[in-house]
Amino acid sequence: MARRLHHLLSKAVETNPDQWIHTIGGRRTTHAQLWEEAARVAGGMTADGVQPGSQALLLTHNHSDFLAAFWGALFAGCTPVPLAAPRSFEPSE
Repeated sequence: MARRLHHLLSKAVETNPDQWIHTIGGRRTTHAQLWEEAARVAGGMTADGVQPGSQALLLTHNHSDFLAAFWGALFAGCTPVPLAAPRSFEPSE
């Protein structure tokens, strides 16, 4: 059976849901919390009309958001395409 990358997170949630993941930004989250955040991102992408098989350009302001966006794109069946934000990047509200 072919495995997809998001199956790794699924397995981590099953075996160690409360294990901490340390992100570069210093924010700590568990496997289960990351799963929930990624599922929200995937749901938002789907609601916005993103189709499985699409490429998802990821431009985030911090590393914690990047993790949720990366895994969320995978959950939505997309190929995540990370893009480094320029130093002067300020997200607009």
